[in-house]
Amino acid sequence: MSVMEQLLNCTQADRFQKLTTVKSPMLLQFWTNSSMRLEECEVECLKDCFCNTYANSLINGGSHGCMLWFGDLIDIRLLISEDSAQLDL
Repeated sequence: MSVMEQLLNCTQADRFQKLTTVKSPMLLQFWTNSSMRLEECEVECLKDCFCNTYANSLINGGSHGCMLWFGDLIDIRLLISEDSAQLDL
């Protein structure tokens, strides 16, 4: 998961910080595209001042795609158990 480092000013200087082995936020305000690559996903998120997180997602039976989150990130947390499914967001 890549999370915006601070509130967006909607400038080219905005950047994301990669977080690994975290639980995805609740799906309250989100958007998906099953054919988009991760690089395209970041560009799409940067186009919207309300997008604060993007990630690869497993959509439609395991194909990789893009998922964008908007608004507050509810229920995001580190996965610390070796038994937990790990997802880089």
